[in-house]
Amino acid sequence: MKLTDKRFCIVWLILLLIMGTTCIVGGWNEDTFLLGVAYALSLFSTWLIKKVEQKAAFYNLLVMIIYNAILSYNFLFNNRYGSGMTWWAYAIILNTIQSILLIVYYLIVKIRSRNLI
Repeated sequence: MKLTDKRFCIVWLILLLIMGTTCIVGGWNEDTFLLGVAYALSLFSTWLIKKVEQKAAFYNLLVMIIYNAILSYNFLFNNRYGSGMTWWAYAIILNTIQSILLIVYYLIVKIRSRNLI
């Protein structure tokens, strides 16, 4: 196993821990289920992009850890008077947009490697 693979696995597990803790501590309901789906899509897209570009996947994970740590903290501890819904929405929107962009990038790289474009 290469050093970049070990780093990727460690950072991926840290992000999984942040996301799992947010879903468990936030209480299980429909809103948390949607957040969990967005988190799962994020983790899947980074794992998918790792097959094509390891450095890009690693740096995307670092960025995701930074903004998910901030959003998760605010979602769990600064959620008075409806502001928790704002942090929840930011987390879903950012994770979904980044996941879609990573999947589109993966498809473009795969199509170009087969010389279809």
